[in-house]
Amino acid sequence: WFVCASECVARTGACDVRLKLVSHWPDVLPKIFDAPLGGTIIGVCTEAAATPKAPRRLHTRVTPPDMWGVAADDRAENHFPHSCTVAKQYDLFTDGDVVRLHIDRDRRTMELFVLRSEDGLTKEMNLGLLYDNLPADVDLFPFVQLGVIGAGALFLPLQATLPRPVS
Repeated sequence: WFVCASECVARTGACDVRLKLVSHWPDVLPKIFDAPLGGTIIGVCTEAAATPKAPRRLHTRVTPPDMWGVAADDRAENHFPHSCTVAKQYDLFTDGDVVRLHIDRDRRTMELFVLRSEDGLTKEMNLGLLYDNLPADVDLFPFVQLGVIGAGALFLPLQATLPRPVS
């Protein structure tokens, strides 16, 4: 599943895109897949990549790039080659996390933050700069690609804390 926001981020200034990642089978997914949300990718893409009929090309082979994202399991085979980071080789986000992409169009950068609750404590972790080469002259649309059956994502307003979706 590939879902793209209907509105692009502003071409100037900074903004945040927030997503809450959920699984309908949180106790089963980690036992089936190597990564809890294996294949899930979040980021921004051009209008050409955002159209419903756009061919889903493997993001690691697109030149020039039309997507700037990060995979839940940031291993070498899932890593975007035009990222300014090296593959982390571990799971960056998982079920229940709120992922925040800080996009600064003036600086042409995108940073990754993950809000995670563990042992009753909620903490936002800065996982660093992902891109320092976002294009300045094109519209960029937030997207999420869900890689497993039963996974879901909610685009969140900046200050919202939402429960699991109601089925």
